[in-house]
Amino acid sequence: MDQNTFTQVVYDDDEIRVIWHPGQTDFVLITFGDLITPAQGHRYFADKPAHKADIAALGIVAKSANWYPAGHVLRAYEAISPLIKDYPVKVAYGGSMGGYAAIKFSRLFGATHVIALCPQWSLDLAECEGINPGWQEHVRPDMTGMGIRAADIHGEVFLFVDRLNPMDMFHCRMIIRAFGGAEVINVPCVGHNVTSVFAGTNNLLALIAACRARDIPALRLFVRRTRRNYPLWREKLIAAAIARFPKASYGRLIEHAYRDRSIMRQNPRYMAGALTYRARSHGRGGAITFYHDFRDLLDPMEQMKLCAQLCRIAQTTPMLETVHGTALIYDLTHGICSHKKSCEDVTEYCVKLEMSGGFAALYVLIGDARFYLLRDSRDSISTPPMAGDRRSPFGFEVEATGGGTFALKDRDVYLTAEPGGKIIGNRKSASIWERFSFGVQA
Repeated sequence: MDQNTFTQVVYDDDEIRVIWHPGQTDFVLITFGDLITPAQGHRYFADKPAHKADIAALGIVAKSANWYPAGHVLRAYEAISPLIKDYPVKVAYGGSMGGYAAIKFSRLFGATHVIALCPQWSLDLAECEGINPGWQEHVRPDMTGMGIRAADIHGEVFLFVDRLNPMDMFHCRMIIRAFGGAEVINVPCVGHNVTSVFAGTNNLLALIAACRARDIPALRLFVRRTRRNYPLWREKLIAAAIARFPKASYGRLIEHAYRDRSIMRQNPRYMAGALTYRARSHGRGGAITFYHDFRDLLDPMEQMKLCAQLCRIAQTTPMLETVHGTALIYDLTHGICSHKKSCEDVTEYCVKLEMSGGFAALYVLIGDARFYLLRDSRDSISTPPMAGDRRSPFGFEVEATGGGTFALKDRDVYLTAEPGGKIIGNRKSASIWERFSFGVQA
């Protein structure tokens, strides 16, 4: 159903818009939008969970990064106050710029509870005691003296902030100075992303219920539960742990990654360290297994780097692997490439790949000499003749094909590893046999 059929714009001017959603709750939720969600149609902050839970909601949305000019909010209140005056419980709710407004206008709206996520106190440098409060690119002349005062505040105030974030904690301390009765709930290791951590219908209902009951233990439990499901929190926690306790933390990272692969997907920069740790703790075979278990999470360039790291610490040889589990091999006797499980003769060499940006060169090392490979007139892959082929060796375009694989394209055709062992360069599109990855000789 179109949300416009059960919401109504009840106030609109050049700075803010107010949307009304009648619901079946015994309280009204008054939300203030943040900086990144300006007014658009009937959308407002927390609209989806409010509609899903059938919450009576008044959505106040800014049309720009204006931090809700007081005169416009006052005019809006005068127009819409009849809609909310009979609700005994009024919950003001917002994050960042919206968190500022939820506190700043809590007395105006008669809020009984205020839920402010990483709110600002003021952006006016003149009243910030020499501290840069951030967001200065959005400051306007009419924001002078915009700081939250005790006279602005009404109801029970709950501030959710990451105590490790210096800027957010500055604003938090200034709000506490203005209103000492505010309850501060720490949401560690999420930065200025508390709003994203708390997203969702069940989270909104749990948050409101705990604040209405002033159940601080329940709120702290709520924070622990929600942040554990938030990828950024896990990334920051892992980064902090690895920086402080690298040896122990890489083991824990690997342990968690095998239970939840998304952890490693979100932290690919730790892959090389984890691989090295695995080699030390589980030997060469453990490192190779770890690489094959997680290489599909990496793009071609990052996979090539990790493969090179594996070859260094496991003292093995890299190979260009096909979807058949075979390696690209150059046969010095016949002068062309094929694919098979391993080199079976002293005249066979694993094909290697060198990448520059999105392009690659294929080559083989014979002794200390490097020989580049190109697609020839027979659509085979071979070394160019002495007569001369002026093409750059970096003539293969690398196209990521998902799952850690990639295709190699020479002008308009792709390399194909046919089931019988042939390597042909004549396919017009990339399907299964055209997929390659970086592997190592066992």
